[in-house]
Amino acid sequence: MLHQDQISAAELLKNYLGSATREAPNVDDPCFEFVVGWIALARGQDARAAYLADGYISPLRLQLDRELFLTRAQMIADRLGLPQSDGAADGDVGLLDVLSPDGNGGIRIAGAMAIKSRGLWFARTKRGVLAGPSPFIRAWSVPHG
Repeated sequence: MLHQDQISAAELLKNYLGSATREAPNVDDPCFEFVVGWIALARGQDARAAYLADGYISPLRLQLDRELFLTRAQMIADRLGLPQSDGAADGDVGLLDVLSPDGNGGIRIAGAMAIKSRGLWFARTKRGVLAGPSPFIRAWSVPHG
């Protein structure tokens, strides 16, 4: 097996997304774990530690409070040295507004973290990986290496 330094960023991303679609998420916050897993693989940095440095905030609270989610995501990006991007490059990570069940049979707008690949945003939910075009609130570059 090739070490991550020996394969291209595109191949690394393809492999990561492929493995995520085959494995059922077993965490409380699959979209966050999906994105921090990508950052760890691509950069060798622990985004989870950057997130927890200021204390835990529940995923549901972040999903429902766009400003808090954006502030927290920017704080993590700043700590990891991830520059803000235009969200066009494969491997970028972003904060999206998505439609989500509200638990009462309706739909609500919620925040979700996602990874950009082949012109689509990939987000992981408790039901699996979803992909599609989407506007984003903010995006950051995750340079390989």
